[in-house]
Amino acid sequence: MFRQNEKLIVGAIITMLMAVSLLLAEQMVPDKMNYQGRLLDANGNPVNGTKSITFNAFNDESGGALLWSETQTVEVTDGFFNVTLGSINPFNEIFLSCLSAHLVLKVEDDDDMSPRTKINSVLFALFDGDWKTSGDNLYSAQPGNVGIGTDTPTEKLHVDGGSGTAVLVESNGDDPTFKIQQNTLYRTALQVNGSSTFNSNSQDYSIVSNGTNFFENSTSFSTSAFTNSGGGTAVEANTYNTSMENGPTGKFTNSGNGDAVYGLSYNSGHGGYFKAGNGNNDDALYATTSGSGRAGYFNGDVHVNGNLSKSSGTFLIDHPYDPANKYLAHSLVESPDMMNVYNGNIILDNKGEAIVELPYYFENINMEFRYQLTPIGASAPDLYIAEEISNNEFKIAGGKSGIKVSWQITGIRNDLYAKKHRVQVERDKPDYEKGKYLNPELFGLGEEKGINYKPINEPKKK
Repeated sequence: MFRQNEKLIVGAIITMLMAVSLLLAEQMVPDKMNYQGRLLDANGNPVNGTKSITFNAFNDESGGALLWSETQTVEVTDGFFNVTLGSINPFNEIFLSCLSAHLVLKVEDDDDMSPRTKINSVLFALFDGDWKTSGDNLYSAQPGNVGIGTDTPTEKLHVDGGSGTAVLVESNGDDPTFKIQQNTLYRTALQVNGSSTFNSNSQDYSIVSNGTNFFENSTSFSTSAFTNSGGGTAVEANTYNTSMENGPTGKFTNSGNGDAVYGLSYNSGHGGYFKAGNGNNDDALYATTSGSGRAGYFNGDVHVNGNLSKSSGTFLIDHPYDPANKYLAHSLVESPDMMNVYNGNIILDNKGEAIVELPYYFENINMEFRYQLTPIGASAPDLYIAEEISNNEFKIAGGKSGIKVSWQITGIRNDLYAKKHRVQVERDKPDYEKGKYLNPELFGLGEEKGINYKPINEPKKK
């Protein structure tokens, strides 16, 4: 019999021949392997005859999960036997589950033999097949492609998920779940053809890159994060939480001299498109700076189709007398009214009069006219508006012949847009802004009291 007693290990010696041959050479991962051993009884005598042997593979040297099992009828001669493992139950699954398996034999009705035999990664036929090992690493030395779900792979790794998800990568640690690295300058780290979704179920970021071709640019090159050559959207970031305290859905960071975001449109589309929908109070685009730089810089014409509000405003140009070292700034004219200003100079005729012609659209877009006249070169105490604006002109009189008169006309906007969107000079803050300030620092308060304050956790650097 081949039983254990209380202190004697089962009388069987298993000799594993580490030279493994591929039985299915055409397969990348074989589903069979040769196994040879020697069987002795409890007294150390070689066993002969036909025996039923069960082969079990576990993922640990004791206990553990059963990875694979099969029972074979084996001819034993002078203790030696030779079998093909996997000939009854192919063990493809064991390859996918564990690179270090432990084999245990059970002869007839005896207990499991011990100790278990560690067979490591020989299951993969690593000595003369397509796959090889280096320490705990598995790699292919072949120059071809690997296909999962397809027998015609077109790339080094080609995964075809059919109608389902092709690849799911999960991680519960602090390190990135998935890394993509491009080591060649001016090359793309990730190309996405079609729709893709990047989800982060925590309060961290879905995607962070430290390369030159992605969100976070650490080089001095202005490179493209995402390129869309079709009619869709290169990058879409959505948030469904309306809380003012939540951070951004999409965040682009530049720690070098390049561009954190570079949007370019070759046709009739937009280099960047931002939208806040569903009637919420969220901003379509929120830009801020914590340093001396600008929250936004526009090099070219800018159109705002709506109301533009600001704390102050200037024009800024290179100083005409020292353009290399200085700027020149002038403040904009402010008014509680939506006011248009028109002005000019005119020479009075021999009667001391003049007709001033205004733009043909003047009366169409203005109302509540105001007049101002200033004689130049001589006093004109009797100068006055003889006829108010009518048919887009007005008449000046009471001056002296040949005098130059400087005139200014202002009007309140009366175009269709202004009629519908009058400036409300004083108004209550909405409920979600009450208790907060546009400039909390002017009132001795911290930045957390700012209306647009959003605490932002910086992404982890890897």
